[in-house]
Amino acid sequence: MLKPSAKLWLKRGKVSVMGEGRARLLLAVEEHGSITKAAQTMSMSYRHAWGILRHISDTAGGKVVITTRGGAQGGGARLTELGKQILEQYKENAKLIEKLLKYGPRPALAVDGVIFDKDGNLVLIRRKNPPFQHKLALPGGFVENNETTEQAVIREVREELGIETKIDRLVGVYSEPSRDPRAHVISIVYKLEPLSYAFKAGDDAAEFEIIPCREITKIKDMAFDHGKIIADIIDDQKKH
Repeated sequence: MLKPSAKLWLKRGKVSVMGEGRARLLLAVEEHGSITKAAQTMSMSYRHAWGILRHISDTAGGKVVITTRGGAQGGGARLTELGKQILEQYKENAKLIEKLLKYGPRPALAVDGVIFDKDGNLVLIRRKNPPFQHKLALPGGFVENNETTEQAVIREVREELGIETKIDRLVGVYSEPSRDPRAHVISIVYKLEPLSYAFKAGDDAAEFEIIPCREITKIKDMAFDHGKIIADIIDDQKKH
């Protein structure tokens, strides 16, 4: 059976800095502390290895290796901070590609926050960017790597409304594949308690709007499936 494969290249602007072979050479230098030994493990000459390292430095915008005396006869070598950063970035991206090839694409994970002001009115944003540009929506966004959904919704609300909040309770999980025109995006929705009411639109929010309680059911044509979420919120409020 044929298997998919992919080649990863790190670029600086339009210039290719490092691919798999160059990454292996940097890794060998890091492991052996010597360009000579690294070249031997890669079955290439010292001159060839040194030329590749110089090319990486030139395209990366700074030295990636620092050498000590010895040259082709066995001097020491170590990666600079830039070299370590580039190598680590390559390894992390390679892991992500490997996971994608192994498991295939998966739904993205997002969060949305439900916030009421001190008078019990619903706080919404008007989206600055597509999709659903200029439409009303709950504040929210995508969960970042190494971030919990609780941390993500607090961060997103801070970025879009300029206030700090704390989690009150989970409203629900919304996973209809067609809810976002960009991709299959699952949203975890939380009710949040504001720690202040100094709302200020920012990030993906063009502005914010306060919707009086009596008008919540009149909201039409909202972004994503946020109309359904708000209907569920109304039912949730009655229970609590």
